[in-house]
Amino acid sequence: MPRRLLLSSFAVLSLGVLSSARAAAPLDWVSADAEVVIRLGNPQATIDKAAEMAATVRGSLGDQMRTYGDGLGLLISNPTMAGVDRSRDWHVAVFAHEDEDPDVVFIIPATDTDALTAALPDDMPSFVREDWVFYCEQEEALKRLQQNQATFTAAAAARPGIQSVMGQESRRIFADSDMSLFVNMKQVGEIYSERLASGQTQAEERIKRSMSLLALVPGVDPDALVGGGSDAIGQSIQDCTSITAGVAISNEGVNVESYAEFAEGSPTAGAVGGMSKAAMGSLTNLPADSLLYVGVAGGLARGFDWGLSTSLSAVESDEERQQQIDELKASLEDVEFDSMVGALGVGDAETGYVRFVGITNASPAGDVRAAKQQLSELLEAEDPRQGLTQTAEYEAGAESYGDREADVLTVTQKIDPEINPFYAQIMDQFQQTLYGPDGQQVRLLFEEDRYLQSTGGGQEAMEGAVAQFTSESGNGLDSDLAHLIAEPSIVLLLDLQRIVNLALREASKSPLFQDLPIDLSMFGGGSPESSYVGVALASDRNALRGKTQVPPVQLVRMIQYGVLLRMLQQQ
Repeated sequence: MPRRLLLSSFAVLSLGVLSSARAAAPLDWVSADAEVVIRLGNPQATIDKAAEMAATVRGSLGDQMRTYGDGLGLLISNPTMAGVDRSRDWHVAVFAHEDEDPDVVFIIPATDTDALTAALPDDMPSFVREDWVFYCEQEEALKRLQQNQATFTAAAAARPGIQSVMGQESRRIFADSDMSLFVNMKQVGEIYSERLASGQTQAEERIKRSMSLLALVPGVDPDALVGGGSDAIGQSIQDCTSITAGVAISNEGVNVESYAEFAEGSPTAGAVGGMSKAAMGSLTNLPADSLLYVGVAGGLARGFDWGLSTSLSAVESDEERQQQIDELKASLEDVEFDSMVGALGVGDAETGYVRFVGITNASPAGDVRAAKQQLSELLEAEDPRQGLTQTAEYEAGAESYGDREADVLTVTQKIDPEINPFYAQIMDQFQQTLYGPDGQQVRLLFEEDRYLQSTGGGQEAMEGAVAQFTSESGNGLDSDLAHLIAEPSIVLLLDLQRIVNLALREASKSPLFQDLPIDLSMFGGGSPESSYVGVALASDRNALRGKTQVPPVQLVRMIQYGVLLRMLQQQ
């Protein structure tokens, strides 16, 4: 999409707010061939909301935010905001062209239409309808809009307008949010079809080049991996008819609700409509203060769990062994998977950095246990071409945690340095760094309708996981989950602040970064408290719904990280 459109949309969305108390009459005057519509409202109240939110992190940030409010006029080509009504909805409509920059039309309410039009740049044509001022750099676009409105009467109110291509849910989000955006994807696809296809091809090539080293890993095909994902993304863009996003600001943070609709009967609509949903209550039974939490429902949970099991193998399956794996996977079809949740943390250099704990709600869990034990036998294999030998040992009831028994799966991999010297050189160091001296070990504890698995950290990590798994008290995630979808298909909680702080702390120890301006005190110190950016997705019949919650401290840190990145690039 042209740079000008992106900048215009981002700038207005970053500082605007929607007032849902007043009907949006100007939308009745915007035709259905608009590609993007942005609606903002009560800018003064928006700045106050944002300032109050920022002040929860640090009081001075609130004062800074109110100062930034004076610059709103720059976004609408009226620096002094002369004649502008700051308490009513502002709108921006974008009309795209295949080979030209888009037409960006501002629709701004006025307390004094003469003062507003007089404050616009000399080369900015405009016209007035009631107490609204329409203006755009492209005079022809403004003339078309004005002629279109000249024919608009109450009797013709049913004529196609931009709201006619909004579904009921899109209209709700657009009207009820503090800030909203509607993208007419069907129209965008028609205008930019060639550019979208070309962009997909170029993106594929760039990603393949960046992932070329993966070709050295046995069993990994970067071309197939990238190509399949790219095709799926391309198909979803082709099938998408509209995207709506709404932003709400409060002292608890910024909540973004999104809604993507797909053509009925399209491949993407079919895939989305078949996604399961679950409450993900097991997230509160995972270890507290992890860096990342993830949850998936139904068929996704089945696939996620199976993927974790088969990912332990670095050996490419031959035809016979792959058939056995497929048959084993098919034997689980009668097992009902409700959800799978996981927590990812970070260990240390001595015991390995990987810390993963997962809980899968599946019934009967005993069938899964039998399948994992059989799968461990299939994990034993050799790849003579790469000089790789993999062994796997499954010990049922090998360890006890209170009155419960746990199984232990140990997978080891060896590389013949005479055959693959590069991979052999890094394999031992890689496994030691990730898993510690015991190598890849997965500990599993099964109940009737759920099971726990822990990777990394040995028995000590498993003891903590079992304690939380069997505890009736939560881990503090209830408040984070309350802002998201109650029964999502996918949920993700990410402590971005602590992840970046961890990376910065490690970078500051390296001689390569000694001269860079890294001051952890600017980013909450060395050990900031945990908080999470939450993302949840759920399916409708032919749509995908999303909710994202960003706490105030995470939002401020994102801005600070952006400033730091810019400084590092300059140096």
